[in-house]
Amino acid sequence: RCVFRYTTHMHPAIRYIVYGQLCLYTGLLVCAIVKPHGLIINDGISYYGNFRSTIIPYAFALLGGAYFSIRAAEHLTQSSVKPLRYAFTAFALLAAGELATPAFASQPVDDLHRVFGITLFSLQLLVSIWLVVRLRYAWQAIILAVIELLAGIAAFLYLAPAHGLLLESQVVFQVAFAALTIYALTIMPTTTRSGHVKASDSKTKLND
Repeated sequence: RCVFRYTTHMHPAIRYIVYGQLCLYTGLLVCAIVKPHGLIINDGISYYGNFRSTIIPYAFALLGGAYFSIRAAEHLTQSSVKPLRYAFTAFALLAAGELATPAFASQPVDDLHRVFGITLFSLQLLVSIWLVVRLRYAWQAIILAVIELLAGIAAFLYLAPAHGLLLESQVVFQVAFAALTIYALTIMPTTTRSGHVKASDSKTKLND
C-alpha cells in the first residue's frame, strides 16, 4: 500500500521575517492605542516618532523589525535567494536610519528621514518585482505584488492631504511585501548542506 505524505521544510529565514512583522505591528498597535489621531493624520508611521508617549513602542517596531531582518539575512545564504540577503540587510539599516532621524529635529533631518523611507519602500518594491520574475509570474506572487504596488501608490497620493490613510497604506504595503517574501521562500529551491537542491515544499512517497 502506498500513501503520500505532504511535508513542509520551512526556510529558516521565514520565522525571523514573521518575528519582525510581529514587532512592527505590535509596536504600531500600542502607538495607535496611545495616540489614535495618528491613524487619520497623514504623517504615516513616522508620526509616532515625534512624541515621548509613543517613542518606545515606535522604536520597538522599527528596531525589532531591523533586528529580525538581520537575523533573516543570516539565513539567506543560498545562491537562489542571496539577493534577499543583501536586501534584508539594507532594510535593517534603513529602518534604523528612520528611527535616528526624527522629523521634528530639523528640516535637513526630516529630509534625510524621508530619503530613508522612500529608499526602503522603493527597494522593497524592486525586490518584489524580482521575486515575481524569479517565481515565473506565479499568480499568487503577482496578486501580492499588485496589492503592494497599489498600497504604494495610495501612500504617495496621501502625502499631500492633511488627513487620510497614509499609515494604513504603508501597513498594507508592508503586509503584502512580507507575504510575498514568505511565499517565495516556501517555493524557491534551496541548497542543502550536502549540496543537494530541494524545494521548500515536497511530497514524500512512503511504502508500508
